[in-house]
Amino acid sequence: MIERSTPCTHVGHGVRVALDWDYHRLAHDADLTIRKLTAPYPRAGALYVHLLADPHVLTLWDLTGYMAVEKCGLNDHGQMHAQIVAANALQFLSLLMAGGVEPDVAKSGAGSGEDAATVVLAAALLHDVGNLVARDDHQVYSVMLAERVLARRLADLSFNPAQAQILNGFILSAIASHDCTPTPVTLEGAIVAVADAADMTRGRGQVAFDRGQADIHAVSAMAIREVTIRAGVETPVHIEVVMDNPAGLFQVEKLLAYKLIHAGLERYVSLQARVVPPSGESDGAFHCLVLHQGRLHPEGLARPAAERWPLDPVCGMATAPEHSVGSVHFEGIRYFFCSDACLARFRADPSRYTPDMSAQTDDGEVVGAQTETRNPAAMD
Repeated sequence: MIERSTPCTHVGHGVRVALDWDYHRLAHDADLTIRKLTAPYPRAGALYVHLLADPHVLTLWDLTGYMAVEKCGLNDHGQMHAQIVAANALQFLSLLMAGGVEPDVAKSGAGSGEDAATVVLAAALLHDVGNLVARDDHQVYSVMLAERVLARRLADLSFNPAQAQILNGFILSAIASHDCTPTPVTLEGAIVAVADAADMTRGRGQVAFDRGQADIHAVSAMAIREVTIRAGVETPVHIEVVMDNPAGLFQVEKLLAYKLIHAGLERYVSLQARVVPPSGESDGAFHCLVLHQGRLHPEGLARPAAERWPLDPVCGMATAPEHSVGSVHFEGIRYFFCSDACLARFRADPSRYTPDMSAQTDDGEVVGAQTETRNPAAMD
């Protein structure tokens, strides 16, 4: 058994990467979560087993971890990170579907909930392998390397060639957008992006910090003790981040909250960041922050739950005016858009998207009438 004080190597296939013991334990917990959540989905479970037994994939993970941790002084991006992100992603997908949110694989007619789980799992496990080539544009390299793996592994799962290619496309799209550049265009892609950001506990960056990486990213990560994903009250999913001190807020705001907003999942996912010092005594600066309509607020000071956002008339997404990519005033109504693509589609044919939509803000300006409150679980 590896002692807590001893740097450990996860599996190891020719390249040794020293990682923190707590992170190693977290990866093993993630493995159990993946196996539990894929139990109802035989093909997704089989894909996971195949990838863990594939020498090619294991080598990709190990070399990715080596390049990130040992050569670049970054947090882990190898197998442990891949498993933790995959566990996060499957939890998100399960809770969202339980809340009535339909994944794009099913919505498009391309497959079932099991196929959506296969997409999310594969994208999460392979999203970062491009780091072994270079950190810059690693998403592009990840797509290139993952495509070779998927060509073999999807065929092993008895998909017909057409469906295998369709699911391959969904997986590669999610991998390409996991950093929100470009913005995810599918629910599966948004899930992978946020699941990636949710792997932010101190264990992931412990080795880099111990070796002298002490910038704001490292210091902030070291403050984060635990990230919990569970069913929400007003939303299908709730994320709780527990920090030892307020430094962790940088990671929460610049990474997790950023991806929730830009991936379009904020309407489905509530976020709470709490400071709980090891001593149990708060310094009084703030105790708890919550994400509400694009901003972090002290708990209890967020805008009223009844306040509503206008819906993007093209895709139906609740879109805060201050975070929209633009607006169009058409026939006395102002419409706000979540993405450039929706804005372009509306401008090309406004009448297609504007039947029976009218509402008025408090200041008298007319906006898109279909609006959404803080309970998006009833949507879709």
